[in-house]
Amino acid sequence: GRRGAFKDMMSAVKGVAFNWRAFKVPAAVRARLISAFYMIRLRTKVRSTSDLLKTVKMVLAKHRELNGFLSFFGSSMSGEESFSRPKTNASWWIMPESTVLYLMGLAAQSLQARQVSPFEDHPCHKDLPGNFMFLKPQMDYNAVLAEGATSMDPTRRLAIANGFAARMYKQDNQEGNSGGPG
Repeated sequence: GRRGAFKDMMSAVKGVAFNWRAFKVPAAVRARLISAFYMIRLRTKVRSTSDLLKTVKMVLAKHRELNGFLSFFGSSMSGEESFSRPKTNASWWIMPESTVLYLMGLAAQSLQARQVSPFEDHPCHKDLPGNFMFLKPQMDYNAVLAEGATSMDPTRRLAIANGFAARMYKQDNQEGNSGGPG
């Protein structure tokens, strides 16, 4: 895949050693991004679970009303209905690799805009063939920085939320179409 091609390309360059630790996203930035990711996922899960429970309560109320109507005329629903609790699936809580790469790229872009060394040379900025880490700029960081350092965090959160929402929707549709867990 893309990762293998990038690895082959990097191993073909003889005598060049990279200090990958220099590109490690600082712990504070990493913690904020991961926290934002999980909070967005959790809000989405809580909202969808709440909507599902409201729908189930409404359906049960309609079912009881129909049973009452049928029993008034001496009839009943045929067959027994069993409502067993489905197995819980926590796949919504798993952070896919594509999202991890997206977060790394987003962090590197914001650190590059703040001129933190060595993030101007981070692989997410290099649009090279086979570079699976490349990420198109998500916003105009220089304009955001010109407005002031305090505007960076809300803007970053908005970019993260929009990016996550698009990625989650795309991922959920792919899993739903392939019959995977969801």
